[in-house]
Amino acid sequence: MGASRQSVVRMITFSKKGTAEEGIYSQGKKKGADTNKFNYNVVDNELQFLDKKSGMATQRFIIDEITHTTLRIHNALKDCEVKTYTRIE
Repeated sequence: MGASRQSVVRMITFSKKGTAEEGIYSQGKKKGADTNKFNYNVVDNELQFLDKKSGMATQRFIIDEITHTTLRIHNALKDCEVKTYTRIE
């Protein structure tokens, strides 16, 4: 039996209103699996993921680079962990 291959992507969608949605999307499917809705806030060069009920920051990231197509951040507590997000159409 051969191994099946399926393309998946982890995607975060940010809205201008301060809400975001994160999920894992498989090729050919419109709905994502394991979706998580949350609020966010940008203060200076820090991106904060906020709890929906309490409004407290659950994760903090330092923005290293932000362009029209790229967002590069690292965890405020761990300098060695860099995440790069690319805009898709």
